[in-house]
Amino acid sequence: MTRAEPISPWGGPPQEMLTSPDGAWSVTYSDSCEIAMGAPVSGTLTVSNGMEIRCCNGSLVWSGDSRYLAVPQWTRSRMQRLVVVDLPRRRACYTDREFNVLELHSFANGVISGIDSPVHRPAPVAVTVGDLDWSRGIAADPYGTDLRDRGNGGKWRAGLLIAAAALLLAIFVSLVS
Repeated sequence: MTRAEPISPWGGPPQEMLTSPDGAWSVTYSDSCEIAMGAPVSGTLTVSNGMEIRCCNGSLVWSGDSRYLAVPQWTRSRMQRLVVVDLPRRRACYTDREFNVLELHSFANGVISGIDSPVHRPAPVAVTVGDLDWSRGIAADPYGTDLRDRGNGGKWRAGLLIAAAALLLAIFVSLVS
């Protein structure tokens, strides 16, 4: 999908970009703030399928068939990587390459196009979805919890942590008494 005006990394996505082209998917963009004074923003993108992408800017693009959503995500080194979400399959992957600041323009025929560093030394960017390594997804995220699945797995992990804490407390009490 191509917009007449690209979405600036210095702001959130406009209202019309919060819904996929076919209307089947939607996103909310929240908790946005500048990463530094006058710098692009970072926020949390929550997808209607339950996935959450933290530390991203609002320069997102949908594929024309609404299957994919692409969004830049900040890394710990204050660079960006491109995250691509396969909405029906509830999976996501990211690019190996890091960028300064991504401004995405279009997502057509499996190619995500935009500009790296739109203000200073702009360089064209093109990423082909077919070239992405989908085996590196949420579970293999090297940046920790920046990309999370809000499905039932989170509740299961929370229950496991509570049970482990209760077991440790019981062991501690038995040792002290």
